[in-house]
Amino acid sequence: MKKLISKFKNNDLIRASSILMIGNMLANFAAYIFSIIQARILTPEKFGEAAYGEFFTLNSIAYFFLIPITSITMVASKVVAEKYAHNEISDIKHFVNKTFKITLISTIIVSIIAVLASPLLQRFLNIQDEVSTVLLMLSLTLSLTAATVSGAISGMQKYTLQSINTVINAFARLIVGTLLAISFGVMGAISGNIAATVINIIFSVFIFYFITKDIKIEKVKDIKIEKVKDIKFPFKLLFTSIVSTFAFSSFLATDVIFVKHYLSGTLFENSTVDIPS
Repeated sequence: MKKLISKFKNNDLIRASSILMIGNMLANFAAYIFSIIQARILTPEKFGEAAYGEFFTLNSIAYFFLIPITSITMVASKVVAEKYAHNEISDIKHFVNKTFKITLISTIIVSIIAVLASPLLQRFLNIQDEVSTVLLMLSLTLSLTAATVSGAISGMQKYTLQSINTVINAFARLIVGTLLAISFGVMGAISGNIAATVINIIFSVFIFYFITKDIKIEKVKDIKIEKVKDIKFPFKLLFTSIVSTFAFSSFLATDVIFVKHYLSGTLFENSTVDIPS
């Protein structure tokens, strides 16, 4: 037993995998409990027959929007991991600072478009609560801000900090979403996503700053042709990751979206209320 524990401690791959697995299991457990609690809170007597159905549908929509965000995190992790392997910490900080500014600007633009497109989504899904749809779109676009930073933390092999961030994010959504859902229904439950996203952004930026606070960014005097070619590669990988992830996992949420579009609120509520349990 002691030899097994010693082997576990000394094996970086096993230790890192275990840390990430435990973090993901705790986060998934929090998400599971959150769904069950919402099924108990969003009752037809208090918030209408379609309340939980709308909540479930909005979560399915969120799944689609999280695919490109997750892909950005994966690409950033790969780029940073290659730099980290060659101890090019200054390049990592330069890469993250530059991409963070780009994603911040993109978040503002995408947020405006998302808010304007929310009524279309609301009509397509027959959702009565306009505010919940807008809040969902805002929480998803805000997630784009932390995508590169989260990927950088993973690429620098700070798996413990990454797992802590994941768990805090999940339980913040559980606690805030549950407390607000008691009074505000679907809108309160979706507000938990925004709270978790804001915490994720703050915590991710703080972690990266703490890791690289003593590193100075070297000034780039000239740009070589080889580096210009390298810039295109992550975007190709990003496109491939988005397409492959969408192709393999889109069926997990597509059925819920089409059921909500074509069936009435009562029928949809009756068909989805038992799913979490």
